[in-house]
Amino acid sequence: MPRYSVCIVALVVITGCLGPSSKVGRPLLSIERPEENGSVNILAVEIAIDGKSSGSLVGGQARVINVGPGDHSILVYSADPYDPSSKNDAWRSMEIKVRLVNDSIVHIAIIPKTRGSSYVGGWELTVK
Repeated sequence: MPRYSVCIVALVVITGCLGPSSKVGRPLLSIERPEENGSVNILAVEIAIDGKSSGSLVGGQARVINVGPGDHSILVYSADPYDPSSKNDAWRSMEIKVRLVNDSIVHIAIIPKTRGSSYVGGWELTVK
């Protein structure tokens, strides 16, 4: 008799997992670092969301990060590629705040700061 109980419980669990879901999708951050022709293209930038490291990107890469709903702060930082003795946060972006709701995607681009065709140090975050 206990073997039938286990089968019924397993069937209920499997049916519940495969049945229609009423769960709402978590918000996503889509962060991209467009490819540049300049020397900073190979420089890795660290991504910080709410003060915690969330990986790094070089030019031409993108990452999708699953976050919870609510307000989030995002910033990126890197070493100065022209100063080998610089700290890993010598080039920083301004912190931006985004509000995410369930089933939403916010797209952010990481662009090196420039003046004309010269890199001036730092990063810009653009919400697209």
